[in-house]
Amino acid sequence: MDACDWMVMETVHHDDNALVASVIIPVYNKEKFLARCFDSLKAQTLPLEKFEVVLVDDGSSDDSLRLCQEFARELPHATVIAKENGGVSAARNDAIAQAQGTYLFFVDPDDGLSPNVLEHVSTFFDAHFSEVDLVTYPIISIDEKGRHRALHYRYDIMKTTGVYDLTSGDGIYICQTTVNVCVKNTTPKPRFDFVSHNGVEFHEDQQFITDILLPKMKIGYCKDAAYYWYDNDESVTSQRKTAYYLFDNTMFMYEQLFARFQDAVPQYVQSLLVNDIGWKLRQNALLPTYLAGEAYEKELGRLVALLKRVDDEVLINHPNVHEYHRYYFINLKDTGKLSVLANENGVALLRGEKVLYENETIELLVMRVRIRHGRLKMMTVVKSPVLPNFEGDVSVWMRTTTSEGEHEEPLVLTDSSRSRIATKDVVSRFFDARIDIDLARSTGQVSFFAKLDDVVVPIRLAFGINAEIAEALDGTWFADGWLVRMQHELPHISVSRISKKEERKMRTAMNLRVKSKAVMLTRFAVDAALARKRKSKRPIWVYTDSARSLDNGWKQFLHDQKKHDGVSRYYAANGIDLADPRLKGVDGVVPFHGKRHKMLFCLADKLLCSDIDRGSYHAFGMKLARSFVNYFNAEIIYLQHGVLWAHMPWYYSYDRTLCDFEVISTPFENKNLCQNYGFAESDLIPCGMTRYDYIDAAKQPERKILVCPSWRSYLVGKLKKNGRSGLKQRFLSSDYYKEVQALLSNPKLQQALETHDFELELKLHPQFKMYEDLFHFEHDRVKLAPTQVDETEYAIVLTDYSSYSFDFVYLKRGIIYFIPDPEFVFNGSNHYSQLDIPLDNAFGEYAENADEAVDALVRLMEHDGKPLAPYREKMERFFYHYDDHQGDRLYEFLTKNRTFS
Repeated sequence: MDACDWMVMETVHHDDNALVASVIIPVYNKEKFLARCFDSLKAQTLPLEKFEVVLVDDGSSDDSLRLCQEFARELPHATVIAKENGGVSAARNDAIAQAQGTYLFFVDPDDGLSPNVLEHVSTFFDAHFSEVDLVTYPIISIDEKGRHRALHYRYDIMKTTGVYDLTSGDGIYICQTTVNVCVKNTTPKPRFDFVSHNGVEFHEDQQFITDILLPKMKIGYCKDAAYYWYDNDESVTSQRKTAYYLFDNTMFMYEQLFARFQDAVPQYVQSLLVNDIGWKLRQNALLPTYLAGEAYEKELGRLVALLKRVDDEVLINHPNVHEYHRYYFINLKDTGKLSVLANENGVALLRGEKVLYENETIELLVMRVRIRHGRLKMMTVVKSPVLPNFEGDVSVWMRTTTSEGEHEEPLVLTDSSRSRIATKDVVSRFFDARIDIDLARSTGQVSFFAKLDDVVVPIRLAFGINAEIAEALDGTWFADGWLVRMQHELPHISVSRISKKEERKMRTAMNLRVKSKAVMLTRFAVDAALARKRKSKRPIWVYTDSARSLDNGWKQFLHDQKKHDGVSRYYAANGIDLADPRLKGVDGVVPFHGKRHKMLFCLADKLLCSDIDRGSYHAFGMKLARSFVNYFNAEIIYLQHGVLWAHMPWYYSYDRTLCDFEVISTPFENKNLCQNYGFAESDLIPCGMTRYDYIDAAKQPERKILVCPSWRSYLVGKLKKNGRSGLKQRFLSSDYYKEVQALLSNPKLQQALETHDFELELKLHPQFKMYEDLFHFEHDRVKLAPTQVDETEYAIVLTDYSSYSFDFVYLKRGIIYFIPDPEFVFNGSNHYSQLDIPLDNAFGEYAENADEAVDALVRLMEHDGKPLAPYREKMERFFYHYDDHQGDRLYEFLTKNRTFS
C-alpha cells in the first residue's frame, strides 16, 4: 500500500513562546535505566526550550524519584509528579493533565528516542494537522547486546513517510498498538481509560491508540525517526505475559470494542484482534489452559464469539499469524462447517464452495536422516492444514521402484507432538512416520504418496528446521558404500551403490565448494580421519552432560573407560575447565566445542548425553553445523539427568528429542513415554541411570532435612551464554521467596527440630545460586546446605516438582512436596504447568504454604523421619532396579547394539 499524497490540509504555526511537545514518562522502580532515557531526551534536535518533560514517579521504592528530580533541574521545562502507586495509566493521565505542549509524546523509562523524534514528528504533524489525529514512527527492538532485531511487519506496509488509510488494502493490517506515537493535546484531554479486572495493565496502549484512530481511520507515519525499545527482563509485563493474567483483560477489551459496532466490525478492528491473538498463541499466552472442563470451555467461548465477527480473509491474510494458527482460528469459529476436497491435483479446505486453502501436495517433513548397517532411517512428520478437518482415514505410502518392479507399503502413522506447531497447545493434526529402508533391496527410487480414504494425493518432501539437512551436501548422503539423493520439493529418494573411490571424489568436490577456507580444511581433515578409522575399525563413543555439570554422561564414561573392548571413548567437558580436580587423571577428556570435540563429533558411532537439548551435546553452532551434517551419523543415547515428570510433550517427545534410545529407570516412564510422548518400547533402555550406582541406598541417614525447591523461569533473566542473571527485586517480592523464608523462620519448625533432634539445610537450584545470600537463618539448626550434597545423609527431603525428588524415592526417604508459589507454577508462568504424576498422588504429603509444610515436616519427624506407610509401599515398587549395576546394564545393551560393529 502506498502512502496518501502529502496534502497540506492545515499547517500549524507555533507561537515563539509555545511548547511544541510534551514528553510523558511514567516511572516505577527504573533507576538503572533512567540515565539512558534522559540522555536521549537531552540529545533532541528540537531546542530544549520548545518541549517539556513530565515525569510521574508512581510510588517507586528505589532511587528513581531523586534521579527524576535531578534531571528536571537540567531542563528549562520539566515537571516531576510524585504519587502513590496507581499503575501506568493513572500516571500517564496525571502527566497529560499538566501537559502544555501542542503534541504529546510517550516514552517508557527503560526506552529512548532517536535525536530527531520530537522535531521530525512534530513537523510532519504540523503539515497534516487536520488530516490525522495520531502520528507514529518506527519502533526498533534492541537486545541486551545492543543488536537491532527485525522491524515489525507493519513497516513492510508503511514504507514511506505519509498518511495511511486504515480502511482498505494492506492498511487494515497496520495495527498500531505501541506508544511510539504522537497525539494532539486536545481539550478535553486524551486519557488512558483501560479497564483491568485483575490489576494487570497490558492493553492500555492499544486501547488509547485505537480510540484516537477510530474517528478518522487514518494514521500518519514519519519514517525518519525511531523509538528504541530495549529488551528488559525486569519489566512487569515480562513476568505476567501469560493467559492467566491476560485472557480476561484481552477478551473484555475486545468485547467492549466490538460492541461499538452493531453491524460489521471494521476490518482494521478485526485485524487488531487477530494481531493480538496471533502473537499470544505463539508466546503460549492466549488460551485459558489454567482452567479445565466447563470453566475452560466457557472462557474459550468468549474468544469464539469474537472470532465469529472476523472475516475469513482477515484471518488467512494477516501477516502476524502463523500459517497453521490461521486455520486453527477458523476452525474455532466454525467447528464442523469446513470440508476437505482431495484428488490427484492436491487438497483444499472449503467453506461451502469458497476455497480457504489449497495446495498441490501434502508435506512429508524430514527431520532426521541416518544411514546405518545398509539401512536408511528417517524420522518424518506428515502435515497439511486440511488434516484437522478430514474425518476419514489418512495414510501415507512408500513406493519402492527397482529393476525387479514396484512395491508399495503403508507407513505407520502416530500422533505427533508437532501438532503443537509454534506453540505448546495442540492447534493442528500432524502425524509422525518413521521410515526404515533396506538399501540393498531398494536400489533405484523410493517415492511417497498419501491417501485420504481411497483418494491418492501427491506428497512433497521438505526439510525440518532443526534437522540441519536442508543444505546437507545438496540433499546428498553417503555412508557405508551407499549414496542417497533427496532433492528438495520432490517426492522421491534415489538410492545407489558407490565405490570408495567414487565417495572420495564426491567428498573432495563438495569440500572444494565450501566458501570458508577453515571449514574446507576441517572437512578434509575429517575425511582423512574417517579413512584412518575405517582401517583401525575402532568405534568412537563421545559422552557429554549439560553445561557445568558432571552427570550421567560422566559417570557412564568412567564406567565404560574401564572396559578394554576396542572402543575409543571421549568425554567432552561442557563448561568445565580441564584443570578441574574432578577430571584429574582421567584420559580422554576434551574441551567442549574445541577442535577435537568437533572432529570426534563427526566421527562418533555413539553419542551419550544426559541433556537432550541440542546445545548440550552438539559440537557446532547452527550455521557451522550445516557444513558438517553429512558427517554426523552417530546413534544418540539420551541418558536423562533424572526421572522426568513435568508434562512437556513439546520438548521431550520422540519427534522432538530425535534420539535413538532413551534410558529409563521406572515402569512409570515406560508407560508415560509410550502413551504420551510418541516413544516405542524398543526406543527405551530400562537399565536405570548410572548415577544411581553412586548412591548407597543401604546407608542409614543422619537426622537431617534437606529443603531443595526447584527454580522458576519467571524469577530469572533470559538464558545467555554465561547462564541466567538474577532479578533481585522480583525475587524478593515473590511468593516463592516469602514462603520459603517463612518456612525457615517458622517458630514451630524450630521447636520441632530441637524436640526431635533434627537439622534443616536449604539447597537452592544452581539457577538460583545468585540468591543464596538473600535468605537469612535465625536458628542454629537451620542453615545453608554445602555446595556438594550427599543425598544419602538426609532422612527427609522437602521439594516441589523437581526430578531431583526421585533420588529420594530411590532412597526410600520421607518426602514432602511444597510449592510456595502454586499460582505461578500452575498458571503457565513457568516452562510447564502440569505434572505427569499429580502431586496429590505422589510419594508424600503436598503443601501449598509454609504452615502446611511445617505441619507435614513435624509429622515426619515424629515418625523418626521415615516415610508413612502408603508412600513407603509405592517407593518399594517404583524403580526397575535397586542395585549398583545400572551402568553395567547400559554398557551391555550398547555393546550388543553396536551400529558399526
